[in-house]
Amino acid sequence: MRRYRAIGILIVILVLLVTLFSRRFFFNPITFEENGITYLPFKEYRNPMSYSYWGDNIEVKDVHNNKDIHYLYDQLLLCEKLGTNIPDDLIAEDNGCLSIYSYHPELGKANTTDLWWLGGESDIIRVGGRWEISGVVVSSQYVRLTPGLKAFLNQLFTAGI
Repeated sequence: MRRYRAIGILIVILVLLVTLFSRRFFFNPITFEENGITYLPFKEYRNPMSYSYWGDNIEVKDVHNNKDIHYLYDQLLLCEKLGTNIPDDLIAEDNGCLSIYSYHPELGKANTTDLWWLGGESDIIRVGGRWEISGVVVSSQYVRLTPGLKAFLNQLFTAGI
């Protein structure tokens, strides 16, 4: 009987911790993986997350939609990574930017990911900028868009949702 009670208490504690983390942080700390797209520690991705975007003929627009942001990160993680340098014939001028951000208690609005859109015909975007994190320099990288992400960005930047 004591054993069942201890297991029950552990389950309740686990459920409470998962609930606390899911309300405070955007990603699950157990399944989160730092990489070229999500390069910050998981605690930097705090709820609520939002994104803003701007581009040619589009004023800055802020969107607060966690479903869109999860979709963006899911699609970015599926993209083919092309590295930090690509051939000049693949590079186009930036036509817009989508910045995903959260609100950090000390810093206020803190960008977590920038997507530099290269235009409707391009299958490539530049992700990130150049930061130093714990002594490690993180440079932006180029990725090849998935069809879903390309459609999402084309819709966003051409229709100005």
